[in-house]
Amino acid sequence: MPVAGEGKRFFYNYLHLFAGKGILFGGLQFVTLLLVVRILNVADYGTYVLVLAGASIMTLLVTWTSAGVVRFGREEFDQDGSVRKTLWTMLWILGVCVLVAVGVFAGLSGKVGEYVVLPAFALPLVALYVLTSSLALLVPVFFQAMGRISVFSYIPVISSGLVLATVAVVFGMGMEVTVGWLVAVLIGGNAASVVVGLWLLRRDLIRPCVPVAWMKRFLGYVWPLLFAGVSSNAIRYVDQIVIGLFMAASAVGVYNVAYLLYGYVMSIPILAISLLFPLMVGMVLRAEKEGIARYIRVHAPQVVCLWSLLMATAIVFVREAVVIFGPMYGEAATPLIILLGCVGFRILATVESPVMSSHGFIKESVAISIGVGVVNVGLDFLLVPLMGIQGAAVATAVAFAAGGVTSSFVVWRRLKLNNYRNYPWVLPGLVVMVGALVFDGLLLRVGVLAVVVVLTLVVARSRGIFDSGTRMALERIDMPGPLKRLVTVGYQRVLEADRA
Repeated sequence: MPVAGEGKRFFYNYLHLFAGKGILFGGLQFVTLLLVVRILNVADYGTYVLVLAGASIMTLLVTWTSAGVVRFGREEFDQDGSVRKTLWTMLWILGVCVLVAVGVFAGLSGKVGEYVVLPAFALPLVALYVLTSSLALLVPVFFQAMGRISVFSYIPVISSGLVLATVAVVFGMGMEVTVGWLVAVLIGGNAASVVVGLWLLRRDLIRPCVPVAWMKRFLGYVWPLLFAGVSSNAIRYVDQIVIGLFMAASAVGVYNVAYLLYGYVMSIPILAISLLFPLMVGMVLRAEKEGIARYIRVHAPQVVCLWSLLMATAIVFVREAVVIFGPMYGEAATPLIILLGCVGFRILATVESPVMSSHGFIKESVAISIGVGVVNVGLDFLLVPLMGIQGAAVATAVAFAAGGVTSSFVVWRRLKLNNYRNYPWVLPGLVVMVGALVFDGLLLRVGVLAVVVVLTLVVARSRGIFDSGTRMALERIDMPGPLKRLVTVGYQRVLEADRA
């Protein structure tokens, strides 16, 4: 991993991300989910999911510039110590995009209302949700670009905390609520986080400008991301939408529980990678080719191996874990096992995404995203009628596998970096997934996991994915002294065992 400059504070930055957007934000959302599935029946929860799916796809028309905010915000902050030009570029583009989104929403509102069976008064709430959620996603990204990771990590907690508090009060009072009411609560939470973020950016916000040259560069970088955003949103919501076309709304609700739990798990490595993007941009600008090559050659296979083993462990206990949502959500176990089993392929693409973005491989990223979306949509329409919600999980898993392999090929082809060492480490999750689908008994599943873990560690040692360079990198990372000694000594013992 990069260790120069900000890289030395990677541990503390990740600690903020893990505590803020991981534990607090994810935990608050998880508890909110537990309450919502009890406040609404399964069918109403499915309708709620479909509403948010449609609203989130509309949000795409506004938030597609987020990668440009990181890329150009970082460059401007390094040069001038501010993000004024990037902020106002985003705001001008945002204004146009909101008008387009509202126009599209108005044109489709009738059909959308018929599809999700919502009363007319609820549809304007969806439009307002699009606006507030877009700002809630874009504003914190400026702090990521500036390296203010603590602010970037904790701003979303404001929204999720307010939503949970409101839902908890309603649940405690035993009140009946509607889908429209829940959307209104989300709007209030989003608005609160946006106000806080803009207040912290007030120094640049109160100095309006029209940076034409900067805007041209910005648009030249981000315009292909609009198409990539369509595909990424399709991956997130197309399963639910297609399930809603062929099955009852209750099936949508059951599958969404599985997909949300999968998303919570995936958020941890994605948070770590979000730190690497601005660091990679700096390395590219400084032409630090060896640091990037080492990241792909050494650290990427370590990450893929680690997360494949962690997902294998989680898979073993999925059937027992989904019980906390109630017996009506027990069928979420099988699709969740399938999704977690293929996390390794998702990690392949995730660890290489900052390398591709920082090198400006936007067209390649867009092509991969579109391809993944097309594969997902096509397989959904083929498999959901045949296999139900399990078919949707298989479609998503196959699409991510194709995307991960293709991303690795692009990095190898364009940068001549040997990333072939990443591929074998997806196998632990796949093998345990098959075992969990075949064996119902917990002891049998644990036995499969134990065998896989032992074999994986033996192969990892024989392939030498742990090296002394990683130990040196760990020593240069800024972290508490006792923890650093624990980590470095433990890693040194792994190296000595490898040499024995």
